[in-house]
Amino acid sequence: MRFLALLALIGYFFSVFAQENTRYEKQIEALQKEMELLKKKSEENEIRSRIEVDHLKQQIEKISQQKNEPTSKESATDKALMEEIEKALQETPKSETTGIVSVPAGKATLRLIDISLDSLSVVGSSSARESTVRQLHGGGHDPKKRGFTNQNNELTLKGAVDPYFTAQANIVFQLDSEGETILELEEIFAETTSLPWGLTLKTGQYFTPFGRFNPQHPHSWSFVDQSVINTRLLGGDGTRGLATQISWLAPTPWYFELIGGIQNANGIAPSFLGGGEGGEEEPEEGGVTFETELPRIERDVRSFSEMLYFFRTLHSVDLSDTFTLNMGASYMIGPNATGEHTRTHMVGGDLYFKWLPEANDHGFPFVSWHTEAMYRHFEVDDVQEILLEDDGSFAGIGFVSPKRKLQDWGLFSQVDVGIAPHWVAGLRYDYADSDSQDKFDFHRQERQRGSLALTYFFTEFSKLRLQYNLDCSNLDLDPDHNRYEHSVWLQFEFLLGSHGAHNF
Repeated sequence: MRFLALLALIGYFFSVFAQENTRYEKQIEALQKEMELLKKKSEENEIRSRIEVDHLKQQIEKISQQKNEPTSKESATDKALMEEIEKALQETPKSETTGIVSVPAGKATLRLIDISLDSLSVVGSSSARESTVRQLHGGGHDPKKRGFTNQNNELTLKGAVDPYFTAQANIVFQLDSEGETILELEEIFAETTSLPWGLTLKTGQYFTPFGRFNPQHPHSWSFVDQSVINTRLLGGDGTRGLATQISWLAPTPWYFELIGGIQNANGIAPSFLGGGEGGEEEPEEGGVTFETELPRIERDVRSFSEMLYFFRTLHSVDLSDTFTLNMGASYMIGPNATGEHTRTHMVGGDLYFKWLPEANDHGFPFVSWHTEAMYRHFEVDDVQEILLEDDGSFAGIGFVSPKRKLQDWGLFSQVDVGIAPHWVAGLRYDYADSDSQDKFDFHRQERQRGSLALTYFFTEFSKLRLQYNLDCSNLDLDPDHNRYEHSVWLQFEFLLGSHGAHNF
Protein backbone atom coordinates (compact mmCIF):
# COMPACT_ATOMS: atom_id res chain seq x y z
CA MET A 1 0.00 0.00 0.00
CA ARG A 2 2.81 2.32 0.95
CA PHE A 3 4.64 1.33 -2.22
CA LEU A 4 1.67 2.35 -4.38
CA ALA A 5 1.42 5.74 -2.59
CA LEU A 6 5.12 6.36 -3.24
CA LEU A 7 4.75 5.57 -6.95
CA ALA A 8 1.76 7.92 -7.15
CA LEU A 9 3.77 10.74 -5.54
CA ILE A 10 6.72 10.21 -7.90
CA GLY A 11 4.35 10.22 -10.86
CA TYR A 12 2.80 13.45 -9.68
CA PHE A 13 6.20 15.20 -9.48
CA PHE A 14 7.19 13.96 -12.94
CA SER A 15 3.92 15.23 -14.43
CA VAL A 16 4.41 18.69 -12.81
CA PHE A 17 8.02 18.85 -14.05
CA ALA A 18 6.92 17.85 -17.56
CA GLN A 19 4.27 20.56 -17.58
CA GLU A 20 6.78 23.20 -16.41
CA ASN A 21 9.32 22.06 -18.98
CA THR A 22 6.72 22.27 -21.74
CA ARG A 23 5.78 25.79 -20.61
CA TYR A 24 9.43 26.97 -20.67
CA GLU A 25 9.95 25.37 -24.08
CA LYS A 26 6.94 27.22 -25.42
CA GLN A 27 8.24 30.52 -24.00
CA ILE A 28 11.69 29.91 -25.50
CA GLU A 29 10.12 29.04 -28.83
CA ALA A 30 8.01 32.22 -28.76
CA LEU A 31 11.07 34.32 -27.97
CA GLN A 32 13.03 32.66 -30.76
CA LYS A 33 10.23 33.40 -33.21
CA GLU A 34 10.13 37.04 -32.05
CA MET A 35 13.89 37.29 -32.43
CA GLU A 36 13.71 35.88 -35.95
CA LEU A 37 10.99 38.38 -36.78
CA LEU A 38 13.07 41.26 -35.44
CA LYS A 39 16.06 40.07 -37.37
CA LYS A 40 14.01 39.90 -40.53
CA LYS A 41 12.66 43.41 -39.96
CA SER A 42 16.17 44.67 -39.32
CA GLU A 43 17.37 43.18 -42.60
CA GLU A 44 14.40 44.73 -44.40
CA ASN A 45 15.16 48.14 -42.79
CA GLU A 46 18.80 47.83 -43.77
CA ILE A 47 17.84 47.09 -47.36
CA ARG A 48 15.38 49.99 -47.35
CA SER A 49 18.02 52.31 -45.88
CA ARG A 50 20.48 51.26 -48.56
CA ILE A 51 17.88 51.96 -51.23
CA GLU A 52 17.16 55.40 -49.74
CA VAL A 53 20.88 56.23 -49.51
CA ASP A 54 21.41 55.18 -53.12
CA HIS A 55 18.45 57.31 -54.15
CA LEU A 56 19.83 60.33 -52.30
CA LYS A 57 23.25 59.82 -53.90
CA GLN A 58 21.63 59.81 -57.33
CA GLN A 59 19.80 63.07 -56.53
CA ILE A 60 23.02 64.70 -55.32
CA GLU A 61 24.85 63.65 -58.48
CA LYS A 62 21.98 64.97 -60.60
CA ILE A 63 22.00 68.36 -58.79
CA SER A 64 25.78 68.56 -59.11
CA GLN A 65 25.56 67.96 -62.84
CA GLN A 66 22.86 70.65 -63.15
CA LYS A 67 25.02 73.08 -61.19
CA ASN A 68 28.13 72.43 -63.29
CA GLU A 69 26.32 72.63 -66.62
CA PRO A 70 24.74 76.06 -67.27
CA THR A 71 21.33 75.88 -68.87
CA SER A 72 19.86 78.27 -71.41
CA LYS A 73 18.60 80.41 -68.53
CA GLU A 74 21.97 80.47 -66.78
CA SER A 75 24.88 82.04 -68.61
CA ALA A 76 28.52 81.09 -68.23
CA THR A 77 29.05 84.39 -66.38
CA ASP A 78 26.46 83.44 -63.77
CA LYS A 79 28.15 80.06 -63.33
CA ALA A 80 31.52 81.74 -62.83
CA LEU A 81 30.03 84.07 -60.22
CA MET A 82 28.51 81.15 -58.33
CA GLU A 83 31.84 79.32 -58.39
CA GLU A 84 33.61 82.38 -57.00
CA ILE A 85 31.05 82.74 -54.20
CA GLU A 86 31.33 79.07 -53.25
CA LYS A 87 35.14 79.25 -53.36
CA ALA A 88 35.14 82.31 -51.10
CA LEU A 89 32.81 80.60 -48.65
CA GLN A 90 35.03 77.51 -48.56
CA GLU A 91 38.10 79.63 -47.87
CA THR A 92 36.41 81.61 -45.09
CA PRO A 93 37.42 80.48 -41.57
CA LYS A 94 34.72 78.64 -39.66
CA SER A 95 34.53 81.32 -36.95
CA GLU A 96 33.56 83.89 -39.58
CA THR A 97 30.81 81.87 -41.25
CA THR A 98 28.35 81.73 -38.39
CA GLY A 99 25.44 82.66 -40.57
CA ILE A 100 25.82 80.23 -43.48
CA VAL A 101 22.47 78.73 -44.46
CA SER A 102 22.07 76.03 -47.13
CA VAL A 103 18.89 76.27 -49.18
CA PRO A 104 18.12 73.34 -51.55
CA ALA A 105 15.97 74.86 -54.29
CA GLY A 106 16.62 72.81 -57.38
CA LYS A 107 20.26 73.90 -57.29
CA ALA A 108 22.67 73.89 -54.40
CA THR A 109 22.97 77.56 -53.27
CA LEU A 110 24.85 79.02 -50.35
CA ARG A 111 23.77 82.35 -48.86
CA LEU A 112 25.81 84.15 -46.22
CA ILE A 113 24.03 86.33 -43.67
CA ASP A 114 25.69 88.09 -40.74
CA ILE A 115 23.51 88.75 -37.70
CA SER A 116 24.75 90.85 -34.79
CA LEU A 117 23.66 92.97 -31.85
CA ASP A 118 25.84 95.83 -30.67
CA SER A 119 25.18 97.69 -27.41
CA LEU A 120 26.66 101.00 -26.21
CA SER A 121 26.11 102.50 -22.76
CA VAL A 122 27.80 105.39 -20.95
CA VAL A 123 27.92 106.74 -17.40
CA GLY A 124 29.40 110.02 -16.27
CA SER A 125 28.92 113.55 -15.02
CA SER A 126 29.40 117.16 -16.07
CA SER A 127 29.93 120.54 -14.43
CA ALA A 128 27.13 121.87 -16.64
CA ARG A 129 23.57 122.09 -15.37
CA GLU A 130 21.44 119.03 -16.02
CA SER A 131 19.41 120.93 -18.62
CA THR A 132 22.61 122.09 -20.37
CA VAL A 133 24.15 118.64 -20.80
CA ARG A 134 21.69 117.89 -23.61
CA GLN A 135 22.74 121.06 -25.46
CA LEU A 136 26.46 120.41 -25.12
CA HIS A 137 25.91 116.84 -26.36
CA GLY A 138 23.29 117.33 -29.06
CA GLY A 139 23.95 114.12 -30.97
CA GLY A 140 21.22 111.51 -30.99
CA HIS A 141 23.58 108.93 -29.46
CA ASP A 142 25.51 111.30 -27.17
CA PRO A 143 25.31 111.19 -23.35
CA LYS A 144 22.07 112.95 -22.38
CA LYS A 145 22.30 113.36 -18.61
CA ARG A 146 24.41 112.86 -15.54
CA GLY A 147 24.44 109.21 -14.61
CA PHE A 148 23.65 106.45 -17.09
CA THR A 149 22.66 106.78 -20.74
CA ASN A 150 21.89 103.88 -23.06
CA GLN A 151 23.32 105.27 -26.29
CA ASN A 152 22.55 102.62 -28.85
CA ASN A 153 21.44 99.02 -29.31
CA GLU A 154 21.80 98.07 -32.94
CA LEU A 155 20.61 94.89 -34.62
CA THR A 156 22.40 94.39 -37.94
CA LEU A 157 21.41 91.98 -40.71
CA LYS A 158 23.80 91.83 -43.64
CA GLY A 159 24.44 89.35 -46.41
CA ALA A 160 24.24 88.26 -50.02
CA VAL A 161 20.77 88.17 -51.57
CA ASP A 162 21.96 86.36 -54.69
CA PRO A 163 24.83 86.76 -57.18
CA TYR A 164 23.44 90.18 -58.14
CA PHE A 165 22.65 91.96 -54.84
CA THR A 166 23.82 92.33 -51.26
CA ALA A 167 21.58 93.88 -48.60
CA GLN A 168 21.82 95.35 -45.12
CA ALA A 169 19.37 96.39 -42.41
CA ASN A 170 20.14 98.27 -39.17
CA ILE A 171 17.41 98.30 -36.53
CA VAL A 172 18.10 100.53 -33.52
CA PHE A 173 16.63 100.17 -30.03
CA GLN A 174 17.18 103.03 -27.57
CA LEU A 175 16.07 103.93 -24.07
CA ASP A 176 15.09 107.56 -23.54
CA SER A 177 15.65 109.54 -20.33
CA GLU A 178 12.37 108.17 -18.96
CA GLY A 179 13.32 104.55 -19.65
CA GLU A 180 10.91 104.15 -22.58
CA THR A 181 12.06 102.06 -25.55
CA ILE A 182 12.47 103.75 -28.93
CA LEU A 183 12.47 101.55 -32.04
CA GLU A 184 13.92 102.90 -35.29
CA LEU A 185 14.63 101.43 -38.71
CA GLU A 186 17.87 103.31 -39.24
CA GLU A 187 19.04 101.78 -42.51
CA ILE A 188 17.79 99.20 -44.98
CA PHE A 189 19.26 99.10 -48.47
CA ALA A 190 20.45 96.86 -51.29
CA GLU A 191 23.53 97.17 -53.52
CA THR A 192 24.37 95.58 -56.84
CA THR A 193 27.43 93.36 -57.18
CA SER A 194 27.75 92.61 -60.89
CA LEU A 195 27.20 95.80 -62.89
CA PRO A 196 29.79 96.39 -65.64
CA TRP A 197 32.33 99.23 -65.99
CA GLY A 198 32.95 99.58 -62.25
CA LEU A 199 29.40 100.77 -61.51
CA THR A 200 27.43 100.05 -58.32
CA LEU A 201 23.77 100.95 -57.70
CA LYS A 202 22.52 101.44 -54.13
CA THR A 203 18.91 102.05 -53.11
CA GLY A 204 16.93 102.17 -49.89
CA GLN A 205 17.13 104.07 -46.60
CA TYR A 206 20.71 104.92 -45.62
CA PHE A 207 23.09 107.62 -44.41
CA THR A 208 23.94 110.26 -46.99
CA PRO A 209 27.57 109.88 -48.15
CA PHE A 210 28.56 113.40 -47.08
CA GLY A 211 32.03 113.25 -45.55
CA ARG A 212 33.62 110.30 -43.85
CA PHE A 213 31.92 110.56 -40.44
CA ASN A 214 28.21 110.90 -41.34
CA PRO A 215 27.79 107.32 -42.71
CA GLN A 216 29.51 105.76 -39.66
CA HIS A 217 27.55 103.98 -36.93
CA PRO A 218 28.21 104.83 -33.24
CA HIS A 219 30.05 101.57 -32.53
CA SER A 220 32.76 102.58 -35.03
CA TRP A 221 33.33 106.06 -33.55
CA SER A 222 36.66 106.86 -31.90
CA PHE A 223 34.94 108.98 -29.23
CA VAL A 224 31.88 108.77 -26.99
CA ASP A 225 30.03 111.59 -28.81
CA GLN A 226 29.84 112.93 -32.34
CA SER A 227 31.48 116.15 -33.46
CA VAL A 228 29.86 119.55 -32.86
CA ILE A 229 29.81 120.58 -36.52
CA ASN A 230 28.21 117.29 -37.61
CA THR A 231 25.48 117.75 -35.01
CA ARG A 232 24.87 121.35 -36.03
CA LEU A 233 24.77 120.99 -39.82
CA LEU A 234 23.88 117.32 -40.45
CA GLY A 235 21.67 116.73 -37.41
CA GLY A 236 21.80 114.80 -34.17
CA ASP A 237 21.01 111.53 -35.96
CA GLY A 238 23.00 112.33 -39.09
CA THR A 239 21.53 113.13 -42.49
CA ARG A 240 19.83 110.12 -44.05
CA GLY A 241 16.70 109.14 -45.95
CA LEU A 242 15.22 107.16 -48.80
CA ALA A 243 17.61 107.53 -51.71
CA THR A 244 19.18 106.02 -54.80
CA GLN A 245 22.77 106.51 -55.85
CA ILE A 246 25.16 105.35 -58.53
CA SER A 247 28.90 105.04 -57.86
CA TRP A 248 31.74 104.56 -60.30
CA LEU A 249 35.10 103.03 -59.44
CA ALA A 250 37.49 104.49 -61.99
CA PRO A 251 40.13 102.24 -63.61
CA THR A 252 43.05 104.27 -62.19
CA PRO A 253 46.26 103.11 -60.49
CA TRP A 254 44.89 104.48 -57.22
CA TYR A 255 41.43 104.14 -55.65
CA PHE A 256 39.16 106.77 -57.25
CA GLU A 257 35.40 106.67 -56.68
CA LEU A 258 32.63 109.04 -57.81
CA ILE A 259 29.16 108.99 -56.18
CA GLY A 260 26.01 110.82 -57.20
CA GLY A 261 22.49 110.37 -55.90
CA ILE A 262 19.01 111.74 -55.18
CA GLN A 263 17.25 111.64 -51.80
CA ASN A 264 14.01 112.77 -50.18
CA ALA A 265 14.67 116.22 -48.74
CA ASN A 266 12.07 115.64 -46.00
CA GLY A 267 13.86 112.68 -44.48
CA ILE A 268 16.24 112.98 -41.52
CA ALA A 269 17.80 116.13 -42.98
CA PRO A 270 17.67 119.16 -40.61
CA SER A 271 19.38 121.55 -43.04
CA PHE A 272 16.71 120.79 -45.66
CA LEU A 273 12.99 119.95 -45.46
CA GLY A 274 13.49 117.40 -42.72
CA GLY A 275 13.85 119.91 -39.91
CA GLY A 276 14.89 123.35 -38.84
CA GLU A 277 18.25 124.98 -39.19
CA GLY A 278 20.32 122.74 -36.94
CA GLY A 279 20.47 119.57 -34.92
CA GLU A 280 21.15 121.03 -31.47
CA GLU A 281 18.42 121.42 -28.90
CA GLU A 282 17.44 124.75 -27.36
CA PRO A 283 19.24 125.75 -24.16
CA GLU A 284 17.28 126.54 -21.06
CA GLU A 285 17.78 129.41 -18.62
CA GLY A 286 15.80 129.24 -15.38
CA GLY A 287 13.48 126.65 -16.86
CA VAL A 288 12.58 128.88 -19.85
CA THR A 289 13.40 127.73 -23.38
CA PHE A 290 14.81 130.28 -25.81
CA GLU A 291 12.78 130.31 -29.03
CA THR A 292 15.53 130.68 -31.65
CA GLU A 293 14.33 128.21 -34.29
CA LEU A 294 13.65 129.73 -37.69
CA PRO A 295 10.00 129.63 -38.83
CA ARG A 296 9.10 126.62 -40.93
CA ILE A 297 6.38 126.05 -43.48
CA GLU A 298 4.84 122.89 -44.88
CA ARG A 299 6.46 122.62 -48.30
CA ASP A 300 5.19 120.06 -50.77
CA VAL A 301 7.41 118.22 -53.19
CA ARG A 302 6.12 119.32 -56.58
CA SER A 303 8.94 118.12 -58.84
CA PHE A 304 12.38 116.58 -58.82
CA SER A 305 13.79 120.05 -58.16
CA GLU A 306 12.36 119.68 -54.64
CA MET A 307 14.61 116.70 -53.94
CA LEU A 308 17.98 116.62 -52.21
CA TYR A 309 20.96 115.87 -54.48
CA PHE A 310 24.34 114.71 -53.21
CA PHE A 311 27.74 114.14 -54.79
CA ARG A 312 30.99 112.76 -53.42
CA THR A 313 34.45 111.90 -54.68
CA LEU A 314 37.03 109.83 -52.83
CA HIS A 315 40.69 109.19 -53.57
CA SER A 316 42.80 106.66 -51.67
CA VAL A 317 46.55 106.44 -52.23
CA ASP A 318 49.02 104.00 -50.71
CA LEU A 319 52.05 106.18 -50.08
CA SER A 320 53.98 103.06 -49.05
CA ASP A 321 53.31 99.60 -47.65
CA THR A 322 52.49 101.18 -44.28
CA PHE A 323 51.11 104.68 -45.11
CA THR A 324 47.64 105.30 -46.62
CA LEU A 325 46.06 108.66 -47.47
CA ASN A 326 42.33 109.19 -48.20
CA MET A 327 41.00 112.49 -49.56
CA GLY A 328 37.30 113.18 -50.07
CA ALA A 329 35.03 116.04 -51.15
CA SER A 330 31.23 116.21 -50.75
CA TYR A 331 28.39 118.47 -51.88
CA MET A 332 24.63 118.62 -51.18
CA ILE A 333 21.90 120.89 -52.52
CA GLY A 334 18.19 120.92 -51.81
CA PRO A 335 15.19 122.93 -50.56
CA ASN A 336 14.76 124.06 -46.96
CA ALA A 337 11.56 124.72 -45.02
CA THR A 338 11.77 128.49 -44.43
CA GLY A 339 10.08 129.43 -47.71
CA GLU A 340 8.64 128.27 -51.00
CA HIS A 341 11.83 128.86 -52.99
CA THR A 342 14.64 128.77 -50.42
CA ARG A 343 17.52 126.35 -50.83
CA THR A 344 20.48 125.05 -48.87
CA HIS A 345 23.96 124.39 -50.24
CA MET A 346 26.54 122.38 -48.29
CA VAL A 347 30.13 121.56 -49.18
CA GLY A 348 32.65 119.52 -47.22
CA GLY A 349 36.15 118.11 -47.38
CA ASP A 350 37.67 115.23 -45.44
CA LEU A 351 41.19 113.91 -45.00
CA TYR A 352 42.21 110.59 -43.45
CA PHE A 353 45.78 109.42 -42.94
CA LYS A 354 46.87 106.11 -41.38
CA TRP A 355 50.20 104.51 -40.57
CA LEU A 356 49.97 100.78 -39.86
CA PRO A 357 53.17 98.69 -39.91
CA GLU A 358 53.10 95.05 -40.95
CA ALA A 359 54.33 93.95 -37.50
CA ASN A 360 51.20 94.74 -35.51
CA ASP A 361 50.13 93.29 -32.15
CA HIS A 362 46.42 93.92 -31.35
CA GLY A 363 46.49 97.43 -32.76
CA PHE A 364 49.94 98.40 -31.60
CA PRO A 365 51.45 100.42 -33.05
CA PHE A 366 49.36 102.59 -35.40
CA VAL A 367 48.58 106.28 -35.94
CA SER A 368 45.52 107.72 -37.71
CA TRP A 369 44.55 111.33 -38.37
CA HIS A 370 41.01 112.28 -39.42
CA THR A 371 39.95 115.84 -40.27
CA GLU A 372 36.68 117.12 -41.74
CA ALA A 373 35.56 120.65 -42.56
CA MET A 374 32.16 121.78 -43.86
CA TYR A 375 30.32 124.93 -44.88
CA ARG A 376 26.59 125.65 -45.20
CA HIS A 377 24.84 128.38 -47.21
CA PHE A 378 21.27 128.60 -45.86
CA GLU A 379 18.65 130.79 -47.54
CA VAL A 380 15.88 132.22 -45.32
CA ASP A 381 12.72 133.68 -46.85
CA ASP A 382 10.88 136.81 -45.71
CA VAL A 383 9.17 136.28 -42.35
CA GLN A 384 6.27 138.47 -41.30
CA GLU A 385 3.35 138.34 -38.89
CA ILE A 386 -0.02 139.71 -40.02
CA LEU A 387 -1.96 141.45 -37.22
CA LEU A 388 -5.75 141.31 -37.33
CA GLU A 389 -8.46 143.23 -35.51
CA ASP A 390 -11.11 141.47 -33.43
CA ASP A 391 -13.45 141.58 -36.38
CA GLY A 392 -10.82 139.95 -38.61
CA SER A 393 -9.81 143.07 -40.52
CA PHE A 394 -6.17 143.83 -41.30
CA ALA A 395 -4.39 145.73 -38.50
CA GLY A 396 -0.85 145.85 -39.83
CA ILE A 397 2.39 143.90 -39.83
CA GLY A 398 3.71 143.06 -36.39
CA PHE A 399 7.08 141.51 -37.24
CA VAL A 400 9.19 141.52 -40.36
CA SER A 401 12.40 139.61 -41.00
CA PRO A 402 13.91 140.32 -44.43
CA LYS A 403 15.10 137.60 -46.75
CA ARG A 404 18.69 136.75 -45.93
CA LYS A 405 21.43 134.20 -46.44
CA LEU A 406 23.04 132.55 -43.43
CA GLN A 407 26.51 131.07 -43.44
CA ASP A 408 27.80 128.41 -41.06
CA TRP A 409 31.09 126.57 -40.95
CA GLY A 410 33.21 124.36 -38.75
CA LEU A 411 35.57 121.43 -38.51
CA PHE A 412 36.88 118.69 -36.30
CA SER A 413 40.31 117.07 -36.26
CA GLN A 414 41.21 113.94 -34.33
CA VAL A 415 44.27 111.76 -33.86
CA ASP A 416 44.20 108.13 -32.65
CA VAL A 417 47.36 106.35 -31.53
CA GLY A 418 47.88 102.72 -30.61
CA ILE A 419 50.02 103.22 -27.50
CA ALA A 420 50.20 99.54 -26.45
CA PRO A 421 48.55 96.22 -27.37
CA HIS A 422 44.77 96.68 -26.89
CA TRP A 423 45.18 100.38 -25.90
CA VAL A 424 44.24 103.40 -28.09
CA ALA A 425 44.56 107.06 -27.10
CA GLY A 426 42.62 109.76 -28.95
CA LEU A 427 42.66 113.56 -29.08
CA ARG A 428 39.97 115.64 -30.86
CA TYR A 429 39.33 119.34 -31.40
CA ASP A 430 35.89 120.68 -32.44
CA TYR A 431 35.04 124.13 -33.76
CA ALA A 432 31.79 125.61 -35.11
CA ASP A 433 30.80 129.21 -35.90
CA SER A 434 28.60 131.36 -38.15
CA ASP A 435 28.01 134.91 -39.34
CA SER A 436 25.26 135.36 -36.73
CA GLN A 437 25.38 138.29 -34.30
CA ASP A 438 22.33 137.09 -32.39
CA LYS A 439 23.40 136.25 -28.84
CA PHE A 440 20.20 134.25 -28.29
CA ASP A 441 20.74 131.96 -31.29
CA PHE A 442 22.33 128.91 -29.70
CA HIS A 443 22.21 127.02 -33.01
CA ARG A 444 24.71 129.42 -34.51
CA GLN A 445 26.88 130.44 -31.56
CA GLU A 446 30.61 129.86 -31.60
CA ARG A 447 31.41 126.48 -30.08
CA GLN A 448 34.75 124.89 -29.21
CA ARG A 449 35.47 121.56 -27.59
CA GLY A 450 38.56 119.57 -26.73
CA SER A 451 38.26 115.82 -26.05
CA LEU A 452 40.72 113.27 -24.73
CA ALA A 453 39.82 109.55 -24.91
CA LEU A 454 41.52 106.36 -23.74
CA THR A 455 40.09 103.07 -25.02
CA TYR A 456 40.89 99.51 -23.98
CA PHE A 457 39.79 96.74 -26.36
CA PHE A 458 39.33 93.51 -24.40
CA THR A 459 38.84 91.84 -27.78
CA GLU A 460 37.47 93.10 -31.08
CA PHE A 461 33.99 92.44 -29.63
CA SER A 462 34.14 94.50 -26.42
CA LYS A 463 35.75 97.70 -25.25
CA LEU A 464 35.89 100.21 -22.40
CA ARG A 465 36.42 103.93 -23.09
CA LEU A 466 37.17 106.84 -20.75
CA GLN A 467 36.71 110.36 -22.17
CA TYR A 468 37.14 113.91 -20.90
CA ASN A 469 35.50 116.93 -22.61
CA LEU A 470 36.26 120.62 -22.15
CA ASP A 471 33.45 122.67 -23.74
CA CYS A 472 33.65 126.39 -24.42
CA SER A 473 30.37 128.07 -25.40
CA ASN A 474 28.18 131.08 -24.65
CA LEU A 475 25.06 129.81 -22.94
CA ASP A 476 24.57 132.98 -20.88
CA LEU A 477 23.04 136.27 -21.94
CA ASP A 478 26.39 138.05 -21.88
CA PRO A 479 27.84 137.76 -25.41
CA ASP A 480 31.33 138.61 -24.13
CA HIS A 481 31.39 135.82 -21.59
CA ASN A 482 32.11 132.20 -22.54
CA ARG A 483 31.50 129.40 -20.11
CA TYR A 484 33.81 126.39 -19.73
CA GLU A 485 32.22 123.07 -18.84
CA HIS A 486 34.01 119.86 -17.84
CA SER A 487 32.56 116.40 -18.51
CA VAL A 488 33.83 112.88 -17.86
CA TRP A 489 32.27 109.79 -19.46
CA LEU A 490 32.92 106.06 -19.18
CA GLN A 491 31.56 103.97 -22.07
CA PHE A 492 31.18 100.20 -22.42
CA GLU A 493 30.41 98.26 -25.59
CA PHE A 494 29.75 94.61 -26.30
CA LEU A 495 29.00 92.86 -29.55
CA LEU A 496 27.09 89.62 -30.19
CA GLY A 497 27.23 87.87 -33.52
CA SER A 498 29.23 88.03 -36.71
CA HIS A 499 29.32 91.76 -37.31
CA GLY A 500 32.55 93.02 -38.85
CA ALA A 501 35.12 93.23 -36.07
CA HIS A 502 36.42 96.57 -34.85
CA ASN A 503 39.84 97.72 -35.95
CA PHE A 504 42.30 97.88 -33.11
